[in-house]
Amino acid sequence: MGDNDHIILIPWDFTPVAEHALQHGFKFANRAKSKKIVLLHIIKTDKEYDDAFSRLSQIAKDFQGVNNLDIEPMVRKGTIFTTIGEVATEIQSELVVMGTHGLRGMQKLTGSWALKVIVNSKVPFVVVQEPPKEDELKHIVFPIDFKRENKEKLNRLVIELPEEKQKKLEKLKVKLGLSIEISGEVGGDSSTKRDDNNENPYKSKLNQPEEGRVHLYPETDFPNKKLEVKDFVSYFKNRYSEMKNILQEHSELTNLVSINKISGNKQGISLIGIVSDKKITKNNNILLQVEDLTGSIRVLINQNKPELYKKAEDISLDSVLGFKGSGNKEILFVCFYL
Repeated sequence: MGDNDHIILIPWDFTPVAEHALQHGFKFANRAKSKKIVLLHIIKTDKEYDDAFSRLSQIAKDFQGVNNLDIEPMVRKGTIFTTIGEVATEIQSELVVMGTHGLRGMQKLTGSWALKVIVNSKVPFVVVQEPPKEDELKHIVFPIDFKRENKEKLNRLVIELPEEKQKKLEKLKVKLGLSIEISGEVGGDSSTKRDDNNENPYKSKLNQPEEGRVHLYPETDFPNKKLEVKDFVSYFKNRYSEMKNILQEHSELTNLVSINKISGNKQGISLIGIVSDKKITKNNNILLQVEDLTGSIRVLINQNKPELYKKAEDISLDSVLGFKGSGNKEILFVCFYL
């Protein structure tokens, strides 16, 4: 691999989200002046190699030359949790762009695959679900826990932004009361700077509510520890349990059962679960995949129930809901939900 190739690695599992990741990869490559994109498919056994490499080589051939990029297929035996990070380091990749079906459903309760992959990599990751919608990045979300190292990372990010965007972000930092050094157009004084050890001159403004306004207050009481996958698992388990405790108090949810306890054809049963998938069937019914701590089941809301159907159109992924209906261990036909 050339020292100046600025290689981008795309894990490839032959699904549409992998193609979405490649489209994002093209855009990143254009900005980073990359010369090569490597498509990586991971197999479990040696006997899978020939077929996988043949399929991946054809995909690489189809995209070869796009934006003058060299597209290289690579098949490795291993596990996604460690092999992606290992290959990224080996080929000196500057960025990994990975498509994912998302932090959905009980992945949140049992541990996200995407998070497990990321924590085992020393190379920066971008995780995507949808194809690019804009020609350029317009909004960046930067999670920050006010630790010094994260403040420094945010400052480095600001420096690399175009000047006009730097000014916007600097103004935002003032509004949020972040204790990080800022410079530029602040309150009309371009020389204004702040230090971590100085009192926040904007604090008094933040603590003076104005009617009809939404206010953000600084919160610095964060645990002094590195967040791990198990912390996310614990958070979403607690979230599910808390919502379940609330929902099961509703008298409408009669004969409440866990998903793995459903057997035969049942009438008038209820269950509580988290929505992991949502789609419209060819008959225009809403079909959900709902999971609890014991299993997963399909939940169908028929278009012939107009009021229920209209309400269900607003159901979002990862919602914890209670459903009542009839069905079996494969599918529940809903007559009521909350």
